Amino acid sequence: MKSPQNRLSIDNAFLRGFMSKGRLGEDELKRLSDLCTSPRRIPRGKELLPDPSLTVIILEGFCRSYRIFADGRQVIFDFRIPGDVACLHNLIIGRTRQELAAASDAVVCLVPTIAIRRLIESSPPIRDAFVDRLDAEEANLAERFAHLARSSALGRTASLLLNLLRRMEPAGFVRNLTFPLAITQDDLADALGLTPVHVNRTLRQLRDGRIAHIVNGYISILDLAALQALAT
Repeated sequence: MKSPQNRLSIDNAFLRGFMSKGRLGEDELKRLSDLCTSPRRIPRGKELLPDPSLTVIILEGFCRSYRIFADGRQVIFDFRIPGDVACLHNLIIGRTRQELAAASDAVVCLVPTIAIRRLIESSPPIRDAFVDRLDAEEANLAERFAHLARSSALGRTASLLLNLLRRMEPAGFVRNLTFPLAITQDDLADALGLTPVHVNRTLRQLRDGRIAHIVNGYISILDLAALQALAT
């Protein structure tokens, strides 16, 4: 029979992300689980931020953190994955300069920001776990921007796929180097600084080279070493 801790971690991608670090006990996990009592399904494209009084926890699907420029161009800073707390800076400074929208059909919880702040203030282990997440998010963005500035189309794409692989695994979504990727090529283009046509060509190169293959909303990494080589 599974322990309560194991049941919580299995049933909730948000908790699985915390469980992967092995730093929180059953009481802390239960308090985090209580944040996710009212999940709601949202369609692709629905706007979720800004609203500093609410914090978005993603349980299923993908969201995009982005900005629209005056000329209508969209830049996607990052994809928020199942288990993520979107726009962690909102918890600290009460606002965010980024927009957030569903990049696929998704399930999210809209949690009062004050409830999470109180939880962080009352529990040093939970506070440390959120600090770790914020540090990881900043390191992730720094790595992404470095690749955007210096890499080829293949290198950027390989780096993004490896980034998602690394982040999806602790949330329990990776099986034999295959994981969900229900993101449009238009969104991939806006995240990679490429045109949709160029993204399509790049994905075809990865498929023809038997390095990675996207089909039916899933990606399979066929040659991890080759993908890693492209990303360096």
